[in-house]
Amino acid sequence: VRLRLLQQVLTGSRTTADLQADDRLGTTGPLYHHLRQLVAAGWLQQTMRGHYAVPAERVVPLLVLLVATER
Repeated sequence: VRLRLLQQVLTGSRTTADLQADDRLGTTGPLYHHLRQLVAAGWLQQTMRGHYAVPAERVVPLLVLLVATER
């Protein structure tokens, strides 16, 4: 779920409303839990209330993870 969240944010779903529209990410409670954990770990940053982005220094490592998990 967290990897899917990161992928969604990286490809343009930057608000919690956008992320909630994806049924694969779960309900609101778990979604916010995963978002908080990803922010705490440095994989996401909250740009405004309810808006998220992948920090520039994490883009390449994230792309490597996404490619590795597709195989």
